[in-house]
Amino acid sequence: MQLTLIRKLASIAVIVGAVSVSAGTIVSVVESGGDTDRPSAKFTGQTFDISNPNGTVLVAGYTVPTFDAGAKSMTDRTHAYAPYATTSTLPAYLVGN
Repeated sequence: MQLTLIRKLASIAVIVGAVSVSAGTIVSVVESGGDTDRPSAKFTGQTFDISNPNGTVLVAGYTVPTFDAGAKSMTDRTHAYAPYATTSTLPAYLVGN
């Protein structure tokens, strides 16, 4: 069963809530109930190849940055976070974490 992006973000929010706010980065991830045929969740500083389910490398050597516009949102697709409109910004409490 493939988790929806909303469920994944909710899981990340729970994990981030457990990490000290002063830490500024996600330093570990506990994943449960996900698809076993997909790459595992990653955290800040980890480097991996973003590959689709067929094994085609979409982005080689991607290092997970702190959160900001352009940060990848999935480990098996090239979707990236961005403001929802040209006049908006990402929430300040998330940027840099």
